[in-house]
Amino acid sequence: TLPYEEGTKSLLGLVALAKINDPQGTAILPHEHTMPPVVADRLKVLKACKANLCPVFALYPDPENRIRELLLSEMRGRSLLQVTDLEGVRHQIWRIQDLEKITTLQLSMKDKTLFIADGHHRYEAARQFRDSMRALDFSPSELKPYHYIMMRLVALEDEGLTIFPIHRLVRHIKGFDLDRLLKKLEPFFHIETFKLEEREKRVTARTLLARWKVAPDPLHQFVMYAGQKIGYQLVLKDMKNYERVVDPALPKALRDLSVTVLHTLIFEHILGGREGELEVYYTKEEGKALELVHAGQYQLAFFLKPTRVSQVVEVATLGRPMPPKSTYFYPKPLTGLVINKII
Repeated sequence: TLPYEEGTKSLLGLVALAKINDPQGTAILPHEHTMPPVVADRLKVLKACKANLCPVFALYPDPENRIRELLLSEMRGRSLLQVTDLEGVRHQIWRIQDLEKITTLQLSMKDKTLFIADGHHRYEAARQFRDSMRALDFSPSELKPYHYIMMRLVALEDEGLTIFPIHRLVRHIKGFDLDRLLKKLEPFFHIETFKLEEREKRVTARTLLARWKVAPDPLHQFVMYAGQKIGYQLVLKDMKNYERVVDPALPKALRDLSVTVLHTLIFEHILGGREGELEVYYTKEEGKALELVHAGQYQLAFFLKPTRVSQVVEVATLGRPMPPKSTYFYPKPLTGLVINKII
């Protein structure tokens, strides 16, 4: 159960072991690139602890709520464990001991595709660990624990499933001039200027995000902030001008992501910064982004709407990664709450 805006949401997950896929497999699909240094770090932890300390967060389809109903039937008694984390999220665990129900769950999940929501680096590290152990094992078996990874499985249809947007801050823009930038944006975007409130950062950030409720979800929209307590709402005029800029070989599902529009049209085409030329900082905290621009540490902040779950599934099914930091699934599984030994 997690605090959300003015109320609460509940997310129902199944903590279980999933067999690790080969890279070409389609049973478990990622939606993000992994970075080798981060994978190497996770692999060190795995080798040192010989255990999964935190489940990978994965999604599965359950359109008829059959698995959900089975799980809820096991939650009638008191939970085995209950803890509230530092963000105010309450985690509760129930144990399923009925072998018949466990078998039903296994059969129900057997042919389902899993979509990794969070934990791509831990999953890749587990795959590398499996490969290394398999090469050393004199009696390899598909039943050995290192062939599996602990996951928290959540239904795609769960109303408690939340994706927060990850906002972008930019610096090292060559010859940066705000007026010139606005003129370059005009052919592509309708631009509306608004003032931010002179209050504490949370209220200011909430005012900024309220801009989304003003527009009835147009093609793509962003809020740009360059300081001076002035925000700029950018609403894409149409897709034609954008499609002249974006790589035509890019699948439509990727072209239609707001993060792709931001990175391709604004960062690369308008700001003239190819990958590695602009320094981009990512944060889901609107107040922090505002503070960093106020302090002069970054020249611009761009605030996005969240990516939809359906978009994650569509892109993952294509086998193509999204741009970096396209999603922030919430709440994350709590590290150490459940531990799975792999040796």
